[in-house]
Amino acid sequence: MNDQMILEPAPRVVRAGQTIRQCSVIRLDDGRRVQEDTLWFEMPERHGLFEDDDCDVYLIAMLMDAMTEGRELVVKGAVSQRLLSNLTEYQAIWSTWVPEVYHEVAIEVDRFRVIPSHQTTLPRRAVCAFSGGVDAAFTVWRHARKQVGYRSQDIDCCALFHGFDIDLGDREAFDRVLEQTRKTLEDLRIEIVPLATNYREISRADWRYAHGGALVSALACFRPQARIGLLASGEPYDHLAIPWGSSPVCDPLLGSDDFEVMHDGASFSRTEKVVALAEWPIGRESLRVCWEGRLAGENCGQCEKCVRTALNFVVGGQQVPAGLPDRERLWERADRLFLATSAARREWELLHEAAAANGVDRRYVRAIRKVLAKKSRPRKSKVLKRFFKRLRQ
Repeated sequence: MNDQMILEPAPRVVRAGQTIRQCSVIRLDDGRRVQEDTLWFEMPERHGLFEDDDCDVYLIAMLMDAMTEGRELVVKGAVSQRLLSNLTEYQAIWSTWVPEVYHEVAIEVDRFRVIPSHQTTLPRRAVCAFSGGVDAAFTVWRHARKQVGYRSQDIDCCALFHGFDIDLGDREAFDRVLEQTRKTLEDLRIEIVPLATNYREISRADWRYAHGGALVSALACFRPQARIGLLASGEPYDHLAIPWGSSPVCDPLLGSDDFEVMHDGASFSRTEKVVALAEWPIGRESLRVCWEGRLAGENCGQCEKCVRTALNFVVGGQQVPAGLPDRERLWERADRLFLATSAARREWELLHEAAAANGVDRRYVRAIRKVLAKKSRPRKSKVLKRFFKRLRQ
């Protein structure tokens, strides 16, 4: 008998103005129940208005776990037929990229999800994942200003997720970031909507590879009011980080019959994005790029991403925002950095190319070269810490 992961949706719960969508995640080893968790998503009551047996969100969220563990997925509900078709190719990609970790698994569903005819005529509005970083700010700015030609999307709202880079237990930090993003997006007359989920508390999947699916599963909670989910790119087309959790290769394959996923901005480097943000002063000055600082939700000014982002502004000939390291000390801070991932190394390589091309002060060029010359030092992620904690329990 094969090992299985059963996804069994529960009725939504509405209380205190919030809607909670939830699903039992049951693991079976040779037919024996070995673990049961509840995956939940919580958002304001006016959102998440799809049927209780609609399991698209849960399937997208837990697929990478099932592939990691080699478990057949059994879905006790309805799933979009197009999503199932897309996930066949999605699994093929990941089992090719990281065959030692990800294995293609069978997916069994009770029935295909039927799309109500009235939903197909709804306006094609979008929901965008927004954390306040460079990539998301660039995506929101250029779509709000209709700078993407025929690809420009009408953004219904932006979503800020609690439980991804800010722990669920740190409500103070999340509220602080929520208020900041609200002020920022008011400038574009776009609403920011909070969504909380315990996905990272129950998932065993490697966040480096699973975060794209996690983000899309949360965005898909905004159906049917939004028919498009916008995910901001991290790497440009000519320097894609493969394998990586979010990319123009695999993100669109997480779309369904009534929810398209668009990976946006990959024709721009990070330095080109910060140059474009010069047109949006409020968005530029309120950037939040750090998730490693002692004070969650604020830029620490010391970590690799804070220093790199400040250098993006310097290399692009822009003023460094007040929330990032001062440009006159950047080479000193860069001297203490080590690169933990291949994606980070690619970003520094792009930074070096842009610095050389733009004739930037040699001190900055030397600092970038010193970082690239160092041997990478692996960083213990929060995911790994939680994994080892589980092993000890």
